[in-house]
Amino acid sequence: MQGCSRYAELHCTTNFSFLQGGSHPEELVSQAASLGYAALAITDRVSLSGVVRAHAAAKEAGVHLIIGAVVEPIDATPLVLWVTNKKGYENLCRLLTTGLLKQDCLKGYGEIDGNGLRDHDPRCFLTADEVATHADGLLAGIPLSQLRGSVESATVSIRAWQDRLGKQLYGLAEVAMEGDDQERLAEYASLSYKTHIPLVAAGDVRYHCRDRQPLHDALAAVRYGRTVESIQKKLLSNGERHLQDIKHVVERFSILPGAVDRTLEIASRCTFSLDDISYEYPHAVVPAGCTPIDYLSDLARKGARRTKSVAVAVSETSGTVRIFQNGEVILRIEPFRRAMKWKDFEYEPPSGD
Repeated sequence: MQGCSRYAELHCTTNFSFLQGGSHPEELVSQAASLGYAALAITDRVSLSGVVRAHAAAKEAGVHLIIGAVVEPIDATPLVLWVTNKKGYENLCRLLTTGLLKQDCLKGYGEIDGNGLRDHDPRCFLTADEVATHADGLLAGIPLSQLRGSVESATVSIRAWQDRLGKQLYGLAEVAMEGDDQERLAEYASLSYKTHIPLVAAGDVRYHCRDRQPLHDALAAVRYGRTVESIQKKLLSNGERHLQDIKHVVERFSILPGAVDRTLEIASRCTFSLDDISYEYPHAVVPAGCTPIDYLSDLARKGARRTKSVAVAVSETSGTVRIFQNGEVILRIEPFRRAMKWKDFEYEPPSGD
């Protein structure tokens, strides 16, 4: 399938990962369409904030959008998660909520950690077991470039996730023309041989085109609270973390057979779209013999009488608004009749009001 020059980028950070991405979701989608990508995954750090804009842009551009996120468990290697179906979307939302609810989002905001990095992000405290509990409907990729230490320790980290996720797990083989691409790809191949984890090509994309590298550097300087010149060693080494021409992707990963093809395998499994979500009105508990609006009106009237205050009831069908004070209707607004009645006094608004 590589001969068809088909590819899906599965690891993209947008500007919805605060101070970490240099492009809007729409720009990434548009660039993916112009490059002929089969699919594009939006995978911001512990957030789904950018997927709505990406979804709208993808529909217009005809790009298959994959919804995902990056999670960083406190006791395991980070993962890129991809949604395959509606159940997976529900689980990813619950997973991120679980982690974010464990902390006060304002606590520590702007503080500097041990690496000199300002913590501008809300912390998402998750464990590997919590990720596994919410894994139904999700696929996962380990960014192999983030595995630190020896081959043995990397192997342990991979197998720990394999024990939890099984065949839902892939290894993201990411390189960016930093002078050691061949060595890194060889290391990834060795890890795959030892653990049998399937390798997938990915770009760890931070912006849609090379021209955004200066902006990304400036954002990094803000994160560190220093000047761009003083953090040169902490910046990306080059401008290659952008969406690449498919031909270049295929050439770059040619020593890893199947790595490019597996991007399409994952994309084909990720069939979920935000269009699959429809508003589901919760079941209303209404006494026998009452309609929902009658029951709502009765509750509003009783509440107003009890508190000696004003209560409001709105009809779902006609749009009529009834305002109660001390249990009596004091104002009724009927939008279709364009008339408001204050007790016995009828007021007809002038035309165009």
